[in-house]
Formats: sequence, structure tokens, C-alpha cells
Amino acid sequence: ITRSKELGRLATTSVWFAGAVGLASSFLVLSIGIALLYLGKPATAMMVVLISPSPLITSMAIVPEATLAAQLRFKHMAVIQIARGLSRAVLAVAFVWAGMGTAGLLAALLVSAVIGAGLAWMLAPPSLAAPPRPSVLSELMPSMSWLFGAGLLSTAGAQADYLILGAIGGEAQLGLYFIAFSLGNQILMIFAMNMGRVLLPAMSLLAEVPERQAQGLIDACSALALLGGLVCALQAALAGPFIQGLLRPIYEPAALAMTVLACGMFFRLMSFTVVPYIKATQRFKTLFWLQAVLVTNLLALAAVGSWLGSSAPIGAASGCAIGVA
Repeated sequence: ITRSKELGRLATTSVWFAGAVGLASSFLVLSIGIALLYLGKPATAMMVVLISPSPLITSMAIVPEATLAAQLRFKHMAVIQIARGLSRAVLAVAFVWAGMGTAGLLAALLVSAVIGAGLAWMLAPPSLAAPPRPSVLSELMPSMSWLFGAGLLSTAGAQADYLILGAIGGEAQLGLYFIAFSLGNQILMIFAMNMGRVLLPAMSLLAEVPERQAQGLIDACSALALLGGLVCALQAALAGPFIQGLLRPIYEPAALAMTVLACGMFFRLMSFTVVPYIKATQRFKTLFWLQAVLVTNLLALAAVGSWLGSSAPIGAASGCAIGVA
């Protein structure tokens, strides 16, 4: 996306490379499923085997969706996202209703991925006429390596708080934290992430005018702070009544964690504008080290918060939420 002017030269090799990485990832997931089968866990093995094609299917949509973003075809991007999400929801209900259970949820995820990838190829079909060019791959590899590392760190950070809290506070506290995080952040996260998808190609087109790039970042931060601040304040104020009215009394302790996370989310919102700016200016090494610092802080603060909260009246879930916020 950041090199959209060279899209025609880079796209074909990128499609082949994405497919190869997706195929290798699918084989890795499949091998884990087979290993679980030999370890005497057939139910889990079936789930893993069922979802194993997902990395390959997802990888095939990367270049077409990047092409749509680079060409600022946001309407088509929205069509793909809506079709993917709607098909997943409808099929999940249908498959579970048909008696497939958890396997139905995974099957719905798989079919919706196929639908999304198919639509992406219909709307922005990449050319596969030419073979992959090693020179193009070697040209892209340095940037992709830093992005891959940043992605690994981001994924680790997204799961670290759950793992730490589960180890320190136990399953009950982990459940409360999961409910608080899911109810308190999902709507705002969807909005902020979609803003990031729009900002990256828009800022990339301004690469030759860095002053306008910087002004775009300031304007995006201001708009997101205004809207996000209002939503976060409402979520923090209504967390208690919302959980009391929606869930059983056993889940009421999640209200404090939800309130704290809503407050912390206001500051996290800025990353959804800063990260696209860093990518648009092609400072991928900076992005990697930024993620490294953020994940290190998250690990330390989540662990300290969970440990202190486990021995305090607020509980480990709220303690972890304070650390994360």
C-alpha cells in the first residue's frame, strides 16, 4: 500500500509469496492437529484440522485487498467486510442450529473466509501470468521482516494479558476480564481499526508532501480523541448498569474492570492513527521497536496488576485491567 505507484510490478510476486506463506502456515496448523490426535485429544484435533485451511485462504486475499486500499476503493472494501461478517454470523447460527456445535462455528469462519477471498479476487483480480521474480522478493524482504516482527509482537501483546491473568488469577477472574474487555472495547475497536485502514492508503498518497501527512495525523488524532473520548466516557459511566442489566449477578465484579478498560482505551485510540502514519512513512523498524516497548510494558504491568489485585478486594481481573489501562 505504501508503494502503490509500483503496484503493477510488485503484485504478482507478492501474490505467489503470500500463497506460499499461507500454504506453509496451513500445513503447520494441520501438523498440530495430527499431533493432538496422537496425544489422545481427538475432539481438539478435529477442530484444529477443520480450521487448518484458513491461513491459506486468508493469505490469498491479502494482495487483492491491498490493491483495493491502494486505489482508495473503500466501498468495495466495505462490501467484502460486510459479506465476510454477515456470512460468518448467519452460517454460525445455521450450523450450530443443525447440531454441529463448536465445529459449526469454525466451519462458518472457514466459509466466510472463502467468501471474502472470492469477493476480493472478483473486485481486484491480480495477474498470475508472470512467474514470481526473486529480485522483487529480495527488495521487499527487509521491510516485510520488520513488519512481520511487529505483527508477532502485536499478536503476543493481544494475548499476553489473558495468559498472565489466567496463570495468576485463575479461570474465574479470567472470565470476568474477558467479558469486561469484550463488552467494553469491541465497538470502539472496530471503528478505530477501520479508520486505520482508511488512513494508511490516504497518507501513503501524500508521501511526497510530508507536511500534509503530519497535518493529516493531527486532524485524525483530534477527530478520534473527540469521538472516542465521548464513547469511552459513556462506557465507563454505564459499565455497572450495563452489566447488571445484561448479565447474571455473578458477573457484576466485571463492571470495575470494564470501567477501567474504557478509560484506558481512550489513550490506546491514538495508536490507531499513529501506526498508519508510521507505516505510510515506511519507518517499519520504528514500528517494530515501538511494539517491543509496548508489549514489554504490557507484560510487566499486567503481571503486577494481576498479582496485586489477587490479594486485594478488587480481584485479579480488575487489577489486570488497571495494569493494561
